Amino acid sequence: MRGREAVTERVAASQAKRDWSKVINRAFSGEVRFVVEKHGTPVAGIVSADDVARLEQLDAEWAAEAHEVFKAFGRAFRDQTPEQIEKAVAQAVAEVRAESQHRAVDQATAE
Repeated sequence: MRGREAVTERVAASQAKRDWSKVINRAFSGEVRFVVEKHGTPVAGIVSADDVARLEQLDAEWAAEAHEVFKAFGRAFRDQTPEQIEKAVAQAVAEVRAESQHRAVDQATAE
């Protein structure tokens, strides 16, 4: 992007087709990102090449982080059977649900 933050505009596919040169030039400037819609449903995006490069970089970073998380989980549970893992997951889910219910009750009584 060159300068300020890009704004996102919605554009009908037929209008994007009709005004293709203008849409591409505005996206190239880095000031506008377009969400292309068909009958009000978002179907595509038109962004600058800089935005695509940033998105690809983020995808690569997230994939690397996810890989490290999965490796850590694998190391943490390598000595446990699938049944033991299922039991631990069920217990963790039950604890989170109970904590969530307690928070909801606390909020309701505080109001």
